[in-house]
Amino acid sequence: MLILTFTLLLGVPLLLGGLNTSIQIITDTPDENERTILVILLTALLMLFIVAGTVGVTFMTLWSARRRLHQLRRGAVRIGPTQFPAIDAEARAVRTALAVTKAVDLYLVDGRWLTRGIAPISVLGVTKPYEIVLDASLVQEMTLAELRFLLGVEYGHVQLGHVRVLTMIDAVSGSLGRIPFVGGFVRVLFSSWSNLAIYSSDRAGLVASGSLASAYSALGKLAVGGALWAEIDHTTLARQARRQRGRVFDLGNRLTSPFDTQPMGRFQRLVAFSDTPAFQSLCPDADLNFPAAEVWRQRIAANADAQ
Repeated sequence: MLILTFTLLLGVPLLLGGLNTSIQIITDTPDENERTILVILLTALLMLFIVAGTVGVTFMTLWSARRRLHQLRRGAVRIGPTQFPAIDAEARAVRTALAVTKAVDLYLVDGRWLTRGIAPISVLGVTKPYEIVLDASLVQEMTLAELRFLLGVEYGHVQLGHVRVLTMIDAVSGSLGRIPFVGGFVRVLFSSWSNLAIYSSDRAGLVASGSLASAYSALGKLAVGGALWAEIDHTTLARQARRQRGRVFDLGNRLTSPFDTQPMGRFQRLVAFSDTPAFQSLCPDADLNFPAAEVWRQRIAANADAQ
């Protein structure tokens, strides 16, 4: 992938130089019919270059993604009825709640095997079956109810058709990350879509778990870790999150990163979603109680008034 990238980076200046020369030749051609033929040929060559480059990058991206998945499998243990049956039962319950019919395998892996850019719980794949990878340390920190929410988020990506795109974004940005700024640029380019995909899958996780308290503690533990979560003052945390809106720098943050994907920002959107008729029709028996709920709802009401 890296060789292909350098080839493209070196080829573009040469292409631009040849394009400039070709345009000059076309301009200097006196016969109108000859100019038309030259324009058609030049356009065809440009289209061929674009198509070949796109096919090449796509192929190398898919190959890189499959290679990374194979590496993960070698260092992981597959979850099933006879291995980690409690997690497998939660996964089956989530599949039923979200009506997921696509093939998905679950793997438990030591976090040291996870390459940079792969979250402690992620869904990956370019062909079926897709793979949900769980970091063993994350599983040890979460309760089964919290795991159900997190698994619901990943199965939500599967049900909503996000997996291939997310995997390719990860593969491209990871391969190009060795080139300064290029990997980050790829992530920024697709950040709006990726963030919206996260929010829609968070909703699937809430539908699967049916508990705002589980979503709250799961996202909170992602922020500070399970060991320190017991020391959180939930009212203070909610007030802190509420004060973070409306600051001078907030406009700049919205322009550069219009969607807040931090755990507590994600939870705020889930609280707002839980008040909608759509969620209430899907989960009429959902448990909407969670710590400091009144402070979170005040924040949401204040944001709604500001809009």
